[in-house]
Amino acid sequence: MTDLKIVLTGLIVSVALLQGCASNPPARDRFRDRPSADQKSLFESGMSAYDRGDFEASERLFEEMISGYPGSPLLMESQWMLGRSYENQGNWQRASVQYRSYTVNFPKGPRAEEARVRMEIIEGVRRQALGKPETPFLYGVEVQEGDAERAAGSYRAAGVNTVLIDGGADGGKIARDDISEYQKNGFRVIAIIRFSAPDLFEDAARIRLQEQLVEFGALNMDGVLFDADSVSAPDWYRPEILNLVSESFGTAVDENVLHENPALFWRWAGWKGRNVIQILREAVEPVRRVRSPFYWGIVVPAEAITVPNQFLAESGLDLLEAKNGGADYFGIKAGKDENGVMVLAKAAELIGDSQRVASVLQRPADTGTLIPPIETEWSILYLSDASPSQDGLTKNLP
Repeated sequence: MTDLKIVLTGLIVSVALLQGCASNPPARDRFRDRPSADQKSLFESGMSAYDRGDFEASERLFEEMISGYPGSPLLMESQWMLGRSYENQGNWQRASVQYRSYTVNFPKGPRAEEARVRMEIIEGVRRQALGKPETPFLYGVEVQEGDAERAAGSYRAAGVNTVLIDGGADGGKIARDDISEYQKNGFRVIAIIRFSAPDLFEDAARIRLQEQLVEFGALNMDGVLFDADSVSAPDWYRPEILNLVSESFGTAVDENVLHENPALFWRWAGWKGRNVIQILREAVEPVRRVRSPFYWGIVVPAEAITVPNQFLAESGLDLLEAKNGGADYFGIKAGKDENGVMVLAKAAELIGDSQRVASVLQRPADTGTLIPPIETEWSILYLSDASPSQDGLTKNLP
């Protein structure tokens, strides 16, 4: 599994700042102090490595500076230089994480505006390098095995341009005979992987996911949607997950500790959100390098918009993390009523592109009851399971 420490570097800075605010003397006095000789030596070593173009060394030294001296007056500049070290190695996502953390931790810092600009530049470069095209409007229906030849005519007449196929446990093999038939008829073919987020932290589950995606690429499929299953709270307290959290946080973490310490609980929630998206993105990117375009997105219930913090704590999914992680589509199970429309509008505002937001609705038996695509501003996906609400969002959170 990829080292999860990297994505938490920004959090180290945030926690250091929060701790400083609660200490005596106040953080502003601490940060006015001069750096110690050790801090100054380590920072200057990092700058020297950067100036001579040894960005791997400067990355290591600035990481050491941040983790070893979280209260240093050189913290702000170290975070900036860590971002620059990542960027100069072509590690765009990691660079963007540091720039974003800089703008959050030091919103009035001298490089805050440049950090925002660099995040925009990096996103453009990353999309170009991955061959990521503009996201097209999707009007899709989940189909059953054997539907291809029979359904093509009625789907096309209804305006459907995408068929959705259950990826299943066998990496999509059950749909092999249908995929080429749909594509011959001009449809995009996108797989649906229904998953439980806690399972992604198991090695075997990640290997199965990667094998599925390799199979989808070999079948020339056009993308994948990750449909998150409901998650019960105990699933997140598995020993293998808590061990990873303890290792990342540098302190022993268990269920009792999390619920007795609200700050640690929400740090843990953020850790889940970042790493779930990181795992999904890293599984998709190898396919995108050989199959372009290959779209990916996530499907979530309305609670991801209406109560995002509570949904993150329960499910481990965060739409903003998915957006920053490069997802193309964001399917929302919001229903067709007025409240559902308001949720979709809020999602479109959050994502910044209504075409990338998809209204996920229950698949009807008759294609004649499909909403005409001309009547909607966002993509529409009809799934066999499109319940507008996720169970389990009633837990009292810290």
